[in-house]
Amino acid sequence: MFTHQGIAVGAWISLDSSCEIKPNVYTDTFEIEFGSHAGSLGLAMTEDMVDKLAGVFADAQTRFRELDIEAEQDELKPAGPESLNVWN
Repeated sequence: MFTHQGIAVGAWISLDSSCEIKPNVYTDTFEIEFGSHAGSLGLAMTEDMVDKLAGVFADAQTRFRELDIEAEQDELKPAGPESLNVWN
């Protein structure tokens, strides 16, 4: 198959937790289908690419958690002195 920089086709999709996922592992290929039937996207990749994506996904998960912690800390910060003045 002809590829350009390792990509056979370019596309963007948006996934959320309601998306159905169907994985299949074969001797030399991992296939994963997001969605089902006409509304699906399938990916096929090598074991090396699975390893590469696992690292990227782990980094993204760590960053999401860091952002959640930062948001929680912002919510817990004490209000500034101006909010303590009840006479205004």
